[in-house]
Amino acid sequence: MRPPVCTLDASSLIALDHLDLLPQLSLLFSRVLLPTAVRQEVFRRPATKQRVRSAIRSYAFIEPCDNYDKAAVEILLTESGKPFGKDRGEAEAVVQAAAMGAMVIVDDSWGRKFAERFGREVHGTYWILRRLMSSASF
Repeated sequence: MRPPVCTLDASSLIALDHLDLLPQLSLLFSRVLLPTAVRQEVFRRPATKQRVRSAIRSYAFIEPCDNYDKAAVEILLTESGKPFGKDRGEAEAVVQAAAMGAMVIVDDSWGRKFAERFGREVHGTYWILRRLMSSASF
């Protein structure tokens, strides 16, 4: 069975980067998709920006991906009452996951509810850490 595809929100990506675990995501996922807003948020931190860009260049399974319905993101953010694009990364990750049939990795409770509303399997960073520890092959 082929490992699933996932989308990550910014907080999960930042945490996994700080723990130097981005390469190990290949043990759990065939592809890790990073939406525009997630990359923009992560790239505001210079050190994180360099490491994540390097990971995208070095590991083919970590991909920037802008293949999702941007209008759906706008509508959902408006419906939810999120001001000025707050939680855009979570919304983009969920909409992208729905379009790609992917799992969503998000720590924010609003993002989790959003993913469940779209019928997506959703987990957080802690779940990834537990899965990696149980595989213990790194």
